[in-house]
Amino acid sequence: VEALFELMKGLIRDIDGTPDDE
Repeated sequence: VEALFELMKGLIRDIDGTPDDE
């Protein structure tokens, strides 16, 4: 479960941390 949580956190961080460069 920890791996899944970390993966989700990374995804959210990528989406919520990456500016709208696209």
